[in-house]
Amino acid sequence: MTEFVVDGIYFKFARDWCGIYGDDQVASKAAGHELLSLRSVLRLEVPGLYTPMTTLIDYCGYRLTAMSLLPIDMSTIVYGSSDGGLTVNVKDETFVRLMQRMSRCLNLKEHIVGRSGLTLATPGDLEGHR
Repeated sequence: MTEFVVDGIYFKFARDWCGIYGDDQVASKAAGHELLSLRSVLRLEVPGLYTPMTTLIDYCGYRLTAMSLLPIDMSTIVYGSSDGGLTVNVKDETFVRLMQRMSRCLNLKEHIVGRSGLTLATPGDLEGHR
């Protein structure tokens, strides 16, 4: 099992279960960069843009990401993809503008995501929910 929920906290092991990274050490490094990216977004203080509380836990050679569990599901997603780019959502213009503002501040270029033909200013697997 790579992820689980305990007492309202979502935990995910930083392991290369699917062979995407090449090994677990690189997967752990990627988890660290995800937290650095989240910090960069928080420092922008974009009004109306909120993120879950997130931290990394390193223990006995393992790295886990711990994140507050949010009241979201497939009906609340308005931006990005939750299925590896098969479905790309751009359902809320206000949220799209928030992402464009954030991306400009972070020098991220808009690009086409997946086979959707839709343009996002963020990584395709970033999810936005209302």
